Amino acid sequence: MKTIRILRRRKSVMLTMLSILFATIAFSQVKIDTLRPAPIDTLVAIPSDTLLVSKSDTLQAVDIAPAVVPAVVDPVVAEPAAAKASGATEASPSAQAETKQAEGEKTEKKKDEKKDKKGKKNEIILYAGANFTNLSASTAYESEAAAGYQLGAYYKQGRMFYWQAGARLANAMIGYKPANSTSDFENISVIDLDLPLTLGINFTSFMNRVLSLRLFASAVPAINLNVGDNNSGIAKSDINSFVLYGQGGLGINVAFLVIEAGYNYGFNELLVGNTDSKPGQVFINLGFRF
Repeated sequence: MKTIRILRRRKSVMLTMLSILFATIAFSQVKIDTLRPAPIDTLVAIPSDTLLVSKSDTLQAVDIAPAVVPAVVDPVVAEPAAAKASGATEASPSAQAETKQAEGEKTEKKKDEKKDKKGKKNEIILYAGANFTNLSASTAYESEAAAGYQLGAYYKQGRMFYWQAGARLANAMIGYKPANSTSDFENISVIDLDLPLTLGINFTSFMNRVLSLRLFASAVPAINLNVGDNNSGIAKSDINSFVLYGQGGLGINVAFLVIEAGYNYGFNELLVGNTDSKPGQVFINLGFRF
């Protein structure tokens, strides 16, 4: 009996072990089969915002709210985007160089425009020229025009309408001889300092630095400084120390070159005690403007 019990126990143990072994094998087989990919033609697309729910052995799709999933951002792409979003002011060296160059060109352009504008409005002119002076007709003498010269400078301000002030040293040569004299005309040198005050109009002010066509009128106070040696007996004491001239003329500027021509008319007499000695003078100047 005892032997039979032992055999039964051994049989029960073996049956139990075999049952466990078969159950393990069956479970693993079922797990492997369920993990195998389904055929392509059996797959069904399910929207991302649905959920499969098992109900009575049937799978049903249930709508759910979409989940917010943090996006995975590539660090290489995220770094420039973050810099741009944060308003970073740092730029590449080439971009900084281009920006500085553009700013420099803009500054230079403004300087050039300012310089050109100033040049159109304000000018300093240096000039030299020739004059031809004679005296009005008189019964006491005869006069004819003779060639003299002048050196001067003036400051001009304005565009279309302008004014200018200056000074010039003039040596007027006057052809002179007493009335009824059979001798030739003698050239008498009269040196004076002129202070012309001028108003004018520039007809081409819009292109003043290239070409300027001007018309001007001046009041010219003149201080007589000296009279040159002569055989007619005229000395400094024989001429008035002050003569007021009225001046009119035309000026043409081409680039930096200045050409002017005009006429000076004396409103009072040059010779003391002679009421018919008003001077008249034609002049032409060649100068440079700055």
